[in-house]
Amino acid sequence: MANGETIKEKYELGPKIGEGMFGKVKEAVNLEDGQRVAVKMIAKAALVGKSTKEVENLQKEVLFMRQLNGHANVLQLLDLHEDERYLYLILELAAGGDLFDKIVGDGGFSEETACSFFNQVINGLEYCHSKNIVHRDLKPENLLLGKEDTLKISDFGLSNAITSYDALLKTHCGSEKYAAPEIMGSSAAYCGPPVDIWSAGVILYIMTAGAFPFTEATTRCELFVSLVNNAFAFPEKMSPELKDLLQQMWVIDPAKRITISQIRQHPWFNLNNALPTPMALSAMDDDLVFQDLSPDMLSHNEMEFDHYEEPVYRSIEEPTAARDCSPIVPSDPKKSAVDTSSACSVKPTAQFVSQIPEAELLTRLSQWFMANGAADVNTEDGLLEVEFRQAEAHRLPLQVVFRITAVEDATNIAIRRCKGDCMHYIQAYESIIRPGIDACLA
Repeated sequence: MANGETIKEKYELGPKIGEGMFGKVKEAVNLEDGQRVAVKMIAKAALVGKSTKEVENLQKEVLFMRQLNGHANVLQLLDLHEDERYLYLILELAAGGDLFDKIVGDGGFSEETACSFFNQVINGLEYCHSKNIVHRDLKPENLLLGKEDTLKISDFGLSNAITSYDALLKTHCGSEKYAAPEIMGSSAAYCGPPVDIWSAGVILYIMTAGAFPFTEATTRCELFVSLVNNAFAFPEKMSPELKDLLQQMWVIDPAKRITISQIRQHPWFNLNNALPTPMALSAMDDDLVFQDLSPDMLSHNEMEFDHYEEPVYRSIEEPTAARDCSPIVPSDPKKSAVDTSSACSVKPTAQFVSQIPEAELLTRLSQWFMANGAADVNTEDGLLEVEFRQAEAHRLPLQVVFRITAVEDATNIAIRRCKGDCMHYIQAYESIIRPGIDACLA
């Protein structure tokens, strides 16, 4: 993994695993104890010309992560370093990707499994609020998975501090499909913690229903209007207890919305407490129907959209054996996806094996994708990076990484999303990535 470059003579940098507004995120290894970490490299040159608000958000993100260190359900900031070119944030490396990947990969969750993850969301969120920090951008892409599926809240770029539970915030921000109605439909000051409760409810619905409840919490969305009119149609298979909890998390008046302490007393939240052993992850019987999952971000001061998405801190698995496995979403949605969980590293979304030599395979893939719709193709740190742009110019592009390595007498191809939203990746996999693999391996 190493490329020879070290930070503080302690962290040896490896391949790039993500990219954000201000720089790259690379995997690294702690030379003292062998721990794998993520290093967020913030280029100081990239800060020149940025708005004061953007720089302040970056400063607050670092401050909040330092204040929140120590809880199992919050991503840890392990170390900081600075030189002439970069500010380095040494972060805990999420072993299991993000929650959205897992929802899609497992084909959706049973209520028992969703309850286990939801308990962790509430545990982490309660800790944030106890430190007077409101997240304001909770969504599955910002919920990362560590070893043994330990959930970790990440990305505090839109967070803010409050002096008390009732303190009012003025900045309207978040992701449109997860943001509460007081964020989306008003410009008035609002109470912070209920905003996070609303978003957590949307996440819970996605885990158990396999779809977004509404596209946005405004009268422009018919599904939201049906919620306001007490006519929202929950899936028939959803338990009455879960429906009741969601309805309380989606009370329109934030002053009447359920609180974390009340959630802890709700019967559905305690669904697993009577179980003798932890429930195994299982998929729902019904097919999932996902709506468009674009990473739209509300701007900080105006009701406009800023389509910046922070990277997810995860890695591509070092191949251990040559094997062929299916993509995270199988061609037949009725079939279960292949289990790609790992206790020590992130599994690739898809993996293939070929007898074609590494160099030739790299050339074939590069030429094929450039000739068939890719916006950009390049190699860096021994990886092939392919970028796909969405039809709408303002949408965040998708970046897919191919790691091509020799394994015994074969060549292994591991594929993973590096940047961009999960549904764009799924669409690209089916329409161009898998056809490209098939063509190049033929």
